[in-house]
Amino acid sequence: MNRKIILVIIMAISLLAISILVLANPSYSFESLKIDEAKWNELANSKEKGDLALNSLKFNDHELIIDEKNNKVYYSIIKSSSNKYSPTIRYKANSGNIKLAFLSDEITDDKIMTNHEFKLMLYNDTQYREYSMFCTSMPMLNLVFDEEMLNNRIPIAMEMFLFNNMDSSVNRIVMSNGSIKLVDKIEGETNYSFSMSKLSPNNNERENVMSLLNMRPSNEYYLNVINSGENINNDTPNLMKLVPKDFRPSGDIKEKPLKDKKNRTEQQGESGDKLGEFGEGRIERPVEVFVNNEYKGLYALSYNEKDIIRNRKR
Repeated sequence: MNRKIILVIIMAISLLAISILVLANPSYSFESLKIDEAKWNELANSKEKGDLALNSLKFNDHELIIDEKNNKVYYSIIKSSSNKYSPTIRYKANSGNIKLAFLSDEITDDKIMTNHEFKLMLYNDTQYREYSMFCTSMPMLNLVFDEEMLNNRIPIAMEMFLFNNMDSSVNRIVMSNGSIKLVDKIEGETNYSFSMSKLSPNNNERENVMSLLNMRPSNEYYLNVINSGENINNDTPNLMKLVPKDFRPSGDIKEKPLKDKKNRTEQQGESGDKLGEFGEGRIERPVEVFVNNEYKGLYALSYNEKDIIRNRKR
């Protein structure tokens, strides 16, 4: 067969495959999915609450965290994105012919900072389901594990999903298997440590040393509570004093080497233009933490400097 004919056939098949994928998962503008309050009430009053569910919700091709148990979704803002306030949306529901709508509203900096509740609805001809959406200026870390098994500081299996929204981020999504353990639990606030692992070519489990939130690569990380609660709070004055300015995802964070212990506090400074630390030998980043997709609060993600030295000697 003529080579040109073969190339034409291959191109036609490729275009057909792309068309099928696009039709199977179409994209929508945020504006096109908005409805006013009258239409919202009309839909709710004409249908029964049902078991519709979001299997996936993407803003600008980035997955949002969906808490089906509490009917909540969480959107982490990338400050440098040109359409962060009017994202392109893709979604998948648990059955066909399900539509998505947002109660007419605008995403703004003020609403992000005041933990504004945005409303969205899934609906079909007979049923509907409402969700609340919250926005954050922080990265998001979701840990999936059996909470009932987490006790006595014994590591248990976990899966990790990290969305890094920092402007300087190279890898937005980081995923890994591993193990997690309870460090302590004081007055209902839980601190964790976790390590990451992967399978070798010989199918043996080994350490997975990676950089999280632009920090130096490490295998073991720590999570210490800064502010716990059911709702994201982007504007707590006392909380933000704990987080140096360039820790925040809106800044271009560059890690600088620590000197001796005496100079570490000086390196942090009041201006927040250098890395600080909340615990000796640790460098930290703020991150919104979720356990099994349920929001747990703002934590400080850190590594121990000794772990870095240990990994470098291997």
